[in-house]
Amino acid sequence: VLLPLLFWLAGHLLRSPVVALLQFFAGFCLIANGAYIAGGSVEGIGDCGVMLQTGTPLWAMWSFGLLTVPAGFWLWHRLGSLQDWRRKPEKITRRYALSTFFSVVLLTTLLLLFSPRF
Repeated sequence: VLLPLLFWLAGHLLRSPVVALLQFFAGFCLIANGAYIAGGSVEGIGDCGVMLQTGTPLWAMWSFGLLTVPAGFWLWHRLGSLQDWRRKPEKITRRYALSTFFSVVLLTTLLLLFSPRF
């Protein structure tokens, strides 16, 4: 959660042309991780089960979710409405599309290089 937020903050401070993509990704990470930790703690699913077994208090996991999920939606809300993006498709520039594509290629490559299953 912290790394995407730091990337977004750096992009914002440096006035990067892809700051909206960084903001979207940071919001997604906040929502996904907050929902996973808070929701998974109810049934002890996956990592949340291990966290509970090793002594992480339930209130801490729920607090994490209560802080991160709304923060993620707040970041998304600041991007503007979906209708605005549909009315003005030129907002999705070639640079945004290429940045997203190469980010996916880079992450997939890193996954394949460092995954013990491959």
